[in-house]
Amino acid sequence: MKWGRRSTGGKNRHYLVFGGGLVGAAIDEAIARGGHWQATAMRWDWTDADQRRAQLAALPGLMGESARIDIIWAAGVSGFSSTDADMATETGHVAEVAALARTLSDQCPIVAFHLFSSIGGLFEGQSWIGAESQPRALRPYGRGKLEQEAMVLDLAPGIVPRIYRPSSVYGFTPNGRRGLFAAIIASTLTNRPAVIFGSPHTLRDYVFAQDIGDFLAGTLARPLTGETVMLLASGKPTSLSEAIATIEAQIGRRYYGRFDKAPHNALDMTVRMTALPPGLRRTPLRLGINLVHQSMLRSLISEAHAP
Repeated sequence: MKWGRRSTGGKNRHYLVFGGGLVGAAIDEAIARGGHWQATAMRWDWTDADQRRAQLAALPGLMGESARIDIIWAAGVSGFSSTDADMATETGHVAEVAALARTLSDQCPIVAFHLFSSIGGLFEGQSWIGAESQPRALRPYGRGKLEQEAMVLDLAPGIVPRIYRPSSVYGFTPNGRRGLFAAIIASTLTNRPAVIFGSPHTLRDYVFAQDIGDFLAGTLARPLTGETVMLLASGKPTSLSEAIATIEAQIGRRYYGRFDKAPHNALDMTVRMTALPPGLRRTPLRLGINLVHQSMLRSLISEAHAP
């Protein structure tokens, strides 16, 4: 977990970021690039309830008087294969942070809770998803995300809710889980076949993690106006076969993995470009894959030269 402070006009602003994975790291990096915030990393152990309670109890005192506090939830290790029990545990963690938001709202006039949910979990099997599309969760993962969204929306009116529903996020962080593209790139670089859960014709929307990080960092500099629920996507349908061909062209090697014969995650999921919020940059897929590839190469070189 990371928390930051910025002083403007004699008034303090604070933010808290929960989550160090692909999205959390992208948010962290985007905020750091701005150079306006002083950030501090804090040890956070999701398996140690006593440690978490102590940290949560101490945070209001550490931040003191503030003009605005933004709480950003981009944590959790859930995915399409998560069980009801997995989602219940994750939702319990969201509830702990939601309780912190209520406490902070007693000492700060403006508190916002930014929750990262999932387009895939909520709209699995739907195409051309737009603002009018209704969630239809097909598995525990989606039902859990809907429960988390409802919890945050219920914090109002004392706390400003912001719900972000990203599509399939891709990118690379050395300490995070490898997403589909990073796994395919790693497999291609090492000539080790990997299994893809889906079909060559499965259509998805892929959004670059850095675009999400920059978008969220931008909200910290703006008044809390606009939509409460936002779709974060590229607006471009891409088949798995097209994505693999793009990776092969970037690396200059063939990919020799295989598709699962009974894919549990093969339904389409595409998003309308007109449904995306203003200010969201959409990095072209070829450029995004190039940036992921370069990041992975730098990481491999760094590891090779580590003592």
